[in-house]
Amino acid sequence: MKLPKNWKTGLAYIVIILVLGLTSLTYGLARLELLPNGQEVVARGNEPQNITSGENEQLIKQSPDSGVADKSGTVSQGVSKRQETDSAATDQKQIKSEEQESKISAKNFPSPVQSEPLRSVGNYFSENLNAYLFHAGTDYPLPEGAVIRATHGGKVSFAGPDPILGQKVEVDCGENWHVVYGGLDNLRVQQGDVIEINDVLGQIGYFPGADGVNDRTQLHYEVWNGDQAQVQ
Repeated sequence: MKLPKNWKTGLAYIVIILVLGLTSLTYGLARLELLPNGQEVVARGNEPQNITSGENEQLIKQSPDSGVADKSGTVSQGVSKRQETDSAATDQKQIKSEEQESKISAKNFPSPVQSEPLRSVGNYFSENLNAYLFHAGTDYPLPEGAVIRATHGGKVSFAGPDPILGQKVEVDCGENWHVVYGGLDNLRVQQGDVIEINDVLGQIGYFPGADGVNDRTQLHYEVWNGDQAQVQ
């Protein structure tokens, strides 16, 4: 059998192809042997890196500002620390605003009756005792039996007889405010009761007063903030 003239050239090409194939195969096997078990090659940006499965979970988690990716690759929107801080600051402002609005002032204790007062808060001279006395409330002329209602809600701290004011009711309204209703009779509340605005406290009766003589029925009304009597 006679070989073609260029058989040597063809054989050389075949040998070169076989050598290149063996080289590629050997390089690939070497790469597999260098890669430890349990590792993966993942791309982060443009540079592939060798990471463990534990590190892979760290890489797929995004920052709170951009959301959080789970293992399946689904990204859920997260709340940034800055957003949480802003929300907390807003809540604090709202709480402070509500606290400021809830503070009690003298305006929350209106006159319990629509009549001109007989006497207001302040010092006065008692001819009967021949001395100056301090009057801590406001006296309103009212007929006997008139129903008296609470001007502010709170807890009844006292309900009973008083040597000067006759039957009286004291109400603790909170925030160091309390109210005294004197000159009453037929009390409808007792100590420890929690009352609301406009609840009936009792009816008008006679009381002696600091002078020891009172010739007319009247309501004695006191509003206190701490140890300061408030002028109506």
